[in-house]
Amino acid sequence: MMIVTYCCDGMKSVADDDVTMRDFWMLFRALKKRCEADAPDQTYVYRTAGNSFELVDERLAAGSTQYVARPDNWPTPHGEPV
Repeated sequence: MMIVTYCCDGMKSVADDDVTMRDFWMLFRALKKRCEADAPDQTYVYRTAGNSFELVDERLAAGSTQYVARPDNWPTPHGEPV
C-alpha cells in the first residue's frame, strides 16, 4: 500500500510506499499529536471518509493536505498519482 498526498494547491505526490494500514493510522496519530503540541488553535488533523485524513494548517495560504491510503497498484503515471 502507498500513502498519496493531495494538496489544496493541486500538487499530488506519493508520500510513502510499502506501508500497512497500521503504519497509515500511526502517521495520523503522530501528526495529530504534533499539531496539538505545536499550535492547537491553528493546526488540526481530522479523519475524512474512507482511508484518508486531512492536515490543516491555517497559518499557511495552501495549508491543507489530504493523506489517502491507496493500493500498491494505484496508477502513478510519470511519478504523479491520479
